[in-house]
Amino acid sequence: MAGNLAYDVFVNDPPPQDGLLPNGEPKRFSPMASTLIYGDEDAVLTDPGLTEDQARVLGDWVASKGRNLTDIFITTATAIGPVSGP
Repeated sequence: MAGNLAYDVFVNDPPPQDGLLPNGEPKRFSPMASTLIYGDEDAVLTDPGLTEDQARVLGDWVASKGRNLTDIFITTATAIGPVSGP
């Protein structure tokens, strides 16, 4: 019997860039969204972030869900296409 699946989205703060915007504010990259898809026991994660700080915050969020993380999928908009791994 198949269980129910659910998902939750986490949006990380954008990392800083070098330089300032014309209005004097610091430049920042775009925020990054990660999706946790989960069942009763296991979960998979998409797009885990780019920096150590993003990974740390996201890891704490995933751990708070109380699921066994089985896979992480990394999607990309480059010519190499989607990448995934265990």
